[in-house]
This record gives sequence, C-alpha cells and structure tokens, in this order.
Amino acid sequence: MSTAVFATRYISAVGVAVLLYDHLLTLGDEIVLFWQSSAAGLGYRSIFFFNRYLPEGVSIYTAYMISGGALNIDNNVRTSRSWCRHFLYVFAIVTTLFTTLSNFVLAMRIYVIWDDRPKVKRILLSVFLVVMATGLAFAVTSAKEVQTGAGVYNPLLRMCTLTVKPWSLPVVLGIWVAFDLFAVLMAAYNALERPHKTHSDVIRTLHRDGVRMFVCLLLLRVANFVVALAGNATYCFAAFTILWAMCSVVSSRLQLRVEKLRWQGHLSPEEFLYL
Repeated sequence: MSTAVFATRYISAVGVAVLLYDHLLTLGDEIVLFWQSSAAGLGYRSIFFFNRYLPEGVSIYTAYMISGGALNIDNNVRTSRSWCRHFLYVFAIVTTLFTTLSNFVLAMRIYVIWDDRPKVKRILLSVFLVVMATGLAFAVTSAKEVQTGAGVYNPLLRMCTLTVKPWSLPVVLGIWVAFDLFAVLMAAYNALERPHKTHSDVIRTLHRDGVRMFVCLLLLRVANFVVALAGNATYCFAAFTILWAMCSVVSSRLQLRVEKLRWQGHLSPEEFLYL
C-alpha cells in the first residue's frame, strides 16, 4: 500500500511539472499563433484553450486532492467520502472530454492533409463520429461505476483511492487506441499516395504531416491501455495521471504545429523554437 500511495502522489506531481514546464517552453509560440494573431479565429482559440489549460487545471487539482492534506480540513469521514467520489467522477468525465477534444484535433489534422480527396474525408469523419460516440458511452459507464463504489476515501492516508477498476475502462481505452492507429495509418497512406521520387520524399511528407506526434499519441494511449488491462486499480490511477499529462503535451504541440503550418508563409522561422 505504501508503494502505491507514493506512486500515486508523486507521479501526479510529476505530471503537473511536465505540463507546466512544456507550457513555458511553448508559451512564445502560443502567444504568437493564437493570442496575437487575429487570423486564428475564435474556434481555434477556444479549442486550444481547453486543450491546453483544462488538463493543467485538472492535473493540479488532482495532485492536490491526493496529496494527503486536501481533506484535512474536514474531519467528517462521510462527507470526505462523498467529496472523494465526486472528485473521481469529475476526473473521469473531464479526462474523457479532453481525450475527445484531442482526438478531434488529430482528426482535423488528418482531414487537412487529405485536401483533394473528399471520399477519404467522409470516411474519416464517419470513423471519428462512431469511435467518439462509442467511447463516450463506455466512458460514462466507467465514471458512474467510479462514483458508485470504485472510488473511496481512506481516512488513514487522507486521500482518495481507486479500489476497483471499472470493467468498461479497457474497452474505452481500446477504442481510443484503435482510432489513433487508424490516424497513423491514414497519415502514412497519404504520404505514400503522393507523388515522390525517393524514400526521403516520403519521410519529408510524413514529417510535415506530423506523423511523429501521431505515433507519440498512439504509444501513450497503448501504455494507458496496457496499464488498464494488467495493473491494479491504484497503480492504474497513478499511471493515468502522468500518461494523461503527456497526451496533453503532445496534443497541444500538435495543434501548435498545425497552426504553424497554416501560417508559415506569414511568420518567420525564428519565431518557432520548440515545434
């Protein structure tokens, strides 16, 4: 138990540190691309805001809630248990919404690179809608299971713990892994379909399309899926906090890269140091 508590508390703190450090690294690009540029538009700005700042806020709150001191102010164990279950329910819902948003960013990037093939775009949109609808249904089921008993408050450790893994959690993560794999294959197929003389042309196309970030997201989601299948409930929650933070970093950088490619003819290369 002590090892699991250590992992949960300190890994969540590492996740917060990773998010904030990466935000500092890319803050200059963010300001130039989204907040100073009037061409970004309200839609792009709103998506980026939630994609970047929502995970940071939830990660900080999560680290606070499982730090061991968050519930000290309330000596009523029953109230603390209720608060804990609500916290875990909100965590499950918010992570689901964020994953849906990050997959939307991923889908839009794939949508853009297939610029002259409307049939492929329709296939992509259909797959995205089916995957997201199915994933959301199972995610809500997982969140309800967490709220009704899987999440409890430990008065000795003064922290929220996850005692049982929701049965639908691996299903949700498996669906998201399948979509990420689909996105990587679509990007690779697009690069091979374009006219090219050498293998280096294909590599350059893949790099331009951001396939490296697609693969990073896929690997992180696979890690989440493996943990959900093989790990116990406590270690599963601990792993999610850091892996979710890393997914946020990759997703935010992907959106910054997309915006950079949209306006690279209007901005100097020196303004983009970390993409």
